[in-house]
Amino acid sequence: MPDYHSPTIVQPAIPLSDASPFELFLLGAMFEAGSEDETSRDFATEYGVDQWPSVSADDLRKAMADSAEFESQVMPSVAAMLAGLVGFDESGHVVLDLCIGFEDPVHLLLLQDIVRRSVSVQWFTCVTAYTCSKPMADGFGGRAALVTADRIWNRSTDELLEEFMSEAKLAPA
Repeated sequence: MPDYHSPTIVQPAIPLSDASPFELFLLGAMFEAGSEDETSRDFATEYGVDQWPSVSADDLRKAMADSAEFESQVMPSVAAMLAGLVGFDESGHVVLDLCIGFEDPVHLLLLQDIVRRSVSVQWFTCVTAYTCSKPMADGFGGRAALVTADRIWNRSTDELLEEFMSEAKLAPA
C-alpha cells in the first residue's frame, strides 16, 4: 500500500509581533513545530497541513480571549464550532474540522489576516509537494499559494499545467 505525504512550508517566517495568539496557536496545531527566535516563527510540516487538529479546548479558549482585539476571518467560525461541540475526550481536547465553511484553506486565511496587519510582510507563500512511496500518477505534484492582503492565489500543479496548455493552445492528453 502506498504512503502519501504532502510536505508543506510557509515563507517567509511569520513575525511574532504581527500575529495574534489565536493565529499562532492554530497554525501551530496545523503545522509541525517550526523554528522560532525572538522575532519570528517558521511553519512547516512533513506529512501535510492538519485540517482536523486535536487541540486543548482550554488553550484554544485562552488564545481566542487573548486575540479579542484582532480582526479574524477564522476566529468567529472556530468559536461557533467550539460552542457547538458536546463531547471532549478525557484530556479536554477537541478535534476541529477546518474544512467546513471556508472558501479558502484556513491556514491561508490565517496568513492573510497576518499580512493585512503586518508592517514588515507584504506576502506569504505556502508550497506543498505531493509525494508517494510508489510511482503512481495520482501520488505526485503539488500546490503553490501566494497570500497578500487583498487576494489568495492557490493552484495545484495540475491546474498550472492546464493553464500552460491552454496558453500554448494544446489539447489535454
